[in-house]
Amino acid sequence: MNFPETVGSTRADSTRADSARPGTVRPDTTQVGSTRSPHDHAAHDHSGHHHSVAAVAEESGLPLVPASLEAIDRTAEVFKALATSSRLRILLILSHGPSTVTGIVDLTDLSQPLVSQHLKLLRGLGLVEVQRRGREAIYSLKDDHVAHMVVDALAHVVEDH
Repeated sequence: MNFPETVGSTRADSTRADSARPGTVRPDTTQVGSTRSPHDHAAHDHSGHHHSVAAVAEESGLPLVPASLEAIDRTAEVFKALATSSRLRILLILSHGPSTVTGIVDLTDLSQPLVSQHLKLLRGLGLVEVQRRGREAIYSLKDDHVAHMVVDALAHVVEDH
């Protein structure tokens, strides 16, 4: 499989106001007796700039601690789905644009039934969507967050080696 080294999408800027939410953890403040430095929980973008977890959460408009265990369970299901190289390859292909099952089969060398099975699971989790054009099914990523998860994870692995 040959893919461009980067995906040309950028994260959307959050327009949400910075508001305190119940259950939101603000790690910008150091806890009394804490031995962690502010850099222990740092994330970084592809340009090598470091961002605190709080800054990333604030940028996305999400609380650091989800309001429900249901959200955590659903997130765990998404990570389980991403735990196979076949599904990651399918999502990476779709991060470059919509494709038919045949197109995905050709790029992955997986069987058509296996690709269809993976796409069904990914659709069920809300990671991909399908549009029908006659008898042809065109699959695409549900939103840019899916591409970011895959590309960011791959970038993390590549930079560590």
